[in-house]
Amino acid sequence: MKVIILFAVLVLFVGLGCVQPIVQEPEIKCNDSEAGADIHEFGYVTYNGLTYNDSCQGDSKVVEYYCRGDELQSEVQDCPFGYICSEGACITVPCEDTDEGNDIYEKGTVTKGEEEYTDYCIDNSVVEYYCANNEINSIVSGCPDDYSCSDGACVLTVCEDTEDGRDVSVAGTVTKDNKSYTDYCFDSEQVVEYYCKDDGEVASTYISCSSGYVCSGGVCTASTGCIDSDLGQEKYTKGTISKGTTSYEDYCFDGDTVKEYYCSGGEIYWNYLDCLSGYGCSNGRCVYTGLECDDTDDGQDRYEKGTVTGDGDTYTDYCLDDDTVREYYCSGDEVSYKSLGCPSGYECSDGKCISAICSDSDGNDVYIYGHVTKGASTYNDYCLDSTNVREYWCDGNDVESTTYECPGGYVCSSGKCVVGCTDTDGGTNEFVYGTVFHGDFGFSDICVDTETVKEYYCVDAFTYSHMPIGCGFGYACSAGVCIPQCEDTDEMDHKTVGTTKKGTIERTDVCVDMNTVREYYCHGNEIYSMEIDCVDDTTFCDAGQCIFGIPG
Repeated sequence: MKVIILFAVLVLFVGLGCVQPIVQEPEIKCNDSEAGADIHEFGYVTYNGLTYNDSCQGDSKVVEYYCRGDELQSEVQDCPFGYICSEGACITVPCEDTDEGNDIYEKGTVTKGEEEYTDYCIDNSVVEYYCANNEINSIVSGCPDDYSCSDGACVLTVCEDTEDGRDVSVAGTVTKDNKSYTDYCFDSEQVVEYYCKDDGEVASTYISCSSGYVCSGGVCTASTGCIDSDLGQEKYTKGTISKGTTSYEDYCFDGDTVKEYYCSGGEIYWNYLDCLSGYGCSNGRCVYTGLECDDTDDGQDRYEKGTVTGDGDTYTDYCLDDDTVREYYCSGDEVSYKSLGCPSGYECSDGKCISAICSDSDGNDVYIYGHVTKGASTYNDYCLDSTNVREYWCDGNDVESTTYECPGGYVCSSGKCVVGCTDTDGGTNEFVYGTVFHGDFGFSDICVDTETVKEYYCVDAFTYSHMPIGCGFGYACSAGVCIPQCEDTDEMDHKTVGTTKKGTIERTDVCVDMNTVREYYCHGNEIYSMEIDCVDDTTFCDAGQCIFGIPG
């Protein structure tokens, strides 16, 4: 009995809405943040409570997770040409320029992926590499007046001096050919003064300070009574300091430390200065204690620039003129040098003899980025624009260049013709028959059926694709192009208002009067018209069609 009562009460509660049935939402097992497999966008998939992130496999492949129905799927896809994988997505390889644009006054280097190009000189012009639309471009720019091209940049060739003449009271700086020369103290009594000669060349002279003045910081200043022969805390030079009748000499505190005397505010001070590794203190200064003589190019090697170190001093090979190297070498423990001439076919550049014979790395091949070298000069192939490449080559021992147009299906990029995309009809134009060239392959527009053309086009300079395009009313597809085709919507029915169209020509049925309709129709592939009488008194013409009724 109690069971029956309890059951009745439960039925009553449900009937009154006191108890609601529990409805469970269906669990979504797989959810993709990208709503599909998009390799150009980083995404993630949640599946059964776990998260799977798109990731890179090397720098050219992406592991893409996606949902197929409620199931987790993944696949490895190659990034297309011109893209790299970064943080789980295929992104365009970035183009970077160290001089931040087309700056002829600063030598820069442009990089994109593994490609690298550095600005260089051709005669008095700069071949300037820069980034445009994330692609490497180049342009040849002439240096303006008073400038010349040197080491990939336009530099001032006019001699300029920050001071007016040879003024020992001012530490001036002379600038020419991108090099600067600042006045300095030869000793406590003499200034090395730089100035511009009348012929525009840089010159220097020694000028002694007047009585009561000493040299400090490249200028003659009034003596404070304290004079230091090595001009400060210079541990590689033994100096003597004096003030009045008091004088001190720098000396070795121990085998590795100099007690260095110097002037500050007209008073005598001293400091302990440690010698660097490889040096020791001897006779009041730090001296080199390694090998007595060391030569980086191991002797008299005119084909390698070397540096000789001896007794703390260094001597680096340099060019005396275009044909001669000043070659430093070790003779026992002593530093010696000779003037070595470069052999036939060589010239001196940056302290060594280099080949002056013209050499071409790519053999005049427009499909390879190459360079021609002759002596110290290098000429890199470069793009004049998106379709033309300037190719350098050797004519005997002379450097020559020729402009070549990249063939169809190729574009100029980074100084060479690469597989690209060109379209003869200029894009998605269904009314013009076109062919897309991609490298050595061509793809021509074709008809899918009588109403649709399969149109090939370039997505960008390197990629092609295709899409179906309907020809539309008044057109039909023939031989890969939409051409005018006569079509009539009412098929010559005078009881229905119709439109007849062929290409851009369009005609609509009209009433001539209340009893006559002008009916347009197709005959063959041309538009014709005829006048048709409405049959009896029960019909009349209205809005281009014969209709039943009485005009009212």
